[in-house]
Amino acid sequence: MKKMITRKILAAGLALAALGLASAARGQTIVTFGGGNASQTILYDRVTNILTGGITSVTIAHTNSVVRTYIGNISGATGVNPVTINFSLLGAGQGLNDLASQSPETLATGGSTNLDVAVSSASPIVVGVDPTSFSDGVETLAIPYAFVKNAAKSPDLANVTNLTERQANYLEGASGYLPTAFFGGDSASAPIYLVARNSASAVRLEIDANIHFTGTISTWTTNSSGQPVQDTNSFGQGSGSAVRALLAALPNSIGTVAASDISTETALAFEGVPYSIANVENGSYPLWFYEKWFFSATKTLSANQSLVINSLLGSVTNASFQATNSVFTNYFVPLGSLQVSRPSDGGPIVSTIY
Repeated sequence: MKKMITRKILAAGLALAALGLASAARGQTIVTFGGGNASQTILYDRVTNILTGGITSVTIAHTNSVVRTYIGNISGATGVNPVTINFSLLGAGQGLNDLASQSPETLATGGSTNLDVAVSSASPIVVGVDPTSFSDGVETLAIPYAFVKNAAKSPDLANVTNLTERQANYLEGASGYLPTAFFGGDSASAPIYLVARNSASAVRLEIDANIHFTGTISTWTTNSSGQPVQDTNSFGQGSGSAVRALLAALPNSIGTVAASDISTETALAFEGVPYSIANVENGSYPLWFYEKWFFSATKTLSANQSLVINSLLGSVTNASFQATNSVFTNYFVPLGSLQVSRPSDGGPIVSTIY
């Protein structure tokens, strides 16, 4: 039944596209996306790709850049235009929870509305949401994750180039209380600090699933004086850019980010395998999972909404885009390039070519 619901969503959009993007309905079409922000650059880029009739406005919330609204037109989509696409990419966990409960999202343009799609590289069961609340997720790409350091700010971590699963567990559970030497660093007294994403983030959830961490995390931030303090309020950061900012401020710290947020930081190898897109594709680097688009099992989308969603889905999964566009390459993994598969978050990695 769940697969049938997903196929109906996809079929509705494809059928309309075959009819020249025509529709009997009239008036504005509104679609709202929530969920993780690891692939935000792809979503924003692909919105401009499908609104071929022109974008009339882009509104970005002044409090959070991952809350934004695009208004424009799809060429030839009679009765569908103008199209409004809202994003509230505040975390995979929050997106799945809000889609399941149909909790309203505050929009960049003011007001609020319920989600139509949740984008997540963490499965509902990992987030703690009943998976029967959703139709089967549609896979779009794979997202790698990494432990990273700011080399210039972490002199005692110069020799820390790799983490084992056990070390990663110790880091998450006792950072701030163990010296860098415990992880191969140069000091027996200077503590090592973890700067983690919060529990609404797929980065946090997927890394925890891969290293089998289930305890209380010991993650750190800084106070008004720039001194390290344990982060006991949010238990982690809401974005990769916030992690990077703390790595630049907090000596001898290691952060957790999606590959798209590595920037100038140095990615650590995991279990002796360096992070690279090629090593994800061949199955040797395990910190990754599929990103999927999830739909409510009970909410009915209009034909126009399905058309817009499928237009964006087709643009995101376009093989040429994934193979050549700089927004995608080096940060994400095309599904067609994977030589392996995995059935669950942090689960076994199985070759698909042997």
